[in-house]
Amino acid sequence: MRSILVALDGSPHAGVVLASALTVAELFDAELRLFRVVQVPPDIPPAGPTRADEVTPHILAHAQLELEQLAGRNPRIHVESPVIADQAVWRLIVSRAERPDIDLLVLGSHGYGTLERLLGTTAAQVVNHTKRNVLIVRSPL
Repeated sequence: MRSILVALDGSPHAGVVLASALTVAELFDAELRLFRVVQVPPDIPPAGPTRADEVTPHILAHAQLELEQLAGRNPRIHVESPVIADQAVWRLIVSRAERPDIDLLVLGSHGYGTLERLLGTTAAQVVNHTKRNVLIVRSPL
């Protein structure tokens, strides 16, 4: 195992997910690649009087900063540029995880809301659709 993709979501649970991934990376002397898909809030139209064109770069920059802060100065961690969700988040995670440079995917598990009970969480969709091994990190109770 040489490279581990860590899909983070900006939640308070992200640090726990990263810590678990780092433990695995140290065992295998692997590198971590931090990955984040961000979503533009649905109430912001793609264009118009809200100046949404300025919102997307701000959201991406904020996500990049959060990833860099999580990574700190750890030489084992590489921060990838966040991407804007132009389709289901789980599809973007699966697409990135299945590139040949990834050996393991690590992501967090979250509680179920009403919609997630019907459609399945991002983690469940990823597990059901990827060909990669996946480590799901549960949030501490």
